[in-house]
Amino acid sequence: MVVDQPGVPHVAEFNTAIKKITGVAATARNWFGYASVQTLALIANQEKTLRCAKIGPRTRRFQAAAAEVALAARGA
Repeated sequence: MVVDQPGVPHVAEFNTAIKKITGVAATARNWFGYASVQTLALIANQEKTLRCAKIGPRTRRFQAAAAEVALAARGA
């Protein structure tokens, strides 16, 4: 479960939100789904398109994940 991640930003908030919706604690699958969608949204907003041909190459170059998306603390 994602619950036991002391010191990692936003995990407690994420778990609380998932628990409110589903009634059970968040799982790694919940977190990775969230992280995937948020990363795609960040790239689509940067590229100003939803076209796969433009987003695909950008995903390979995507380096800096936002704190809301990254599971590991910065510098880890």
